[in-house]
Amino acid sequence: MLKEIDSTSRERIFESMSVFVDAPNFDDIMTRLTERGWVEQSSVSEEFDLTEEGRRQHEVIFATQKEVRERATQGVSEEEYATVIRV
Repeated sequence: MLKEIDSTSRERIFESMSVFVDAPNFDDIMTRLTERGWVEQSSVSEEFDLTEEGRRQHEVIFATQKEVRERATQGVSEEEYATVIRV
């Protein structure tokens, strides 16, 4: 989410992730991302931004995810893939 927009609130980030993670785990994730230097919180607006390192890591993770998805769906038609996603 931070990749698509420049900065956003903690609440908005949680809303976008709430189907994957509960609030306590979300807090842990945000803490770890901050400690790694991948995100930073503005002292003025209290919104979060990806750092340059966070943007680099996003690109690496996204490329890996794309590669894994391509390998996992080799030999699967678009129709079959759509069926799997719907289920």
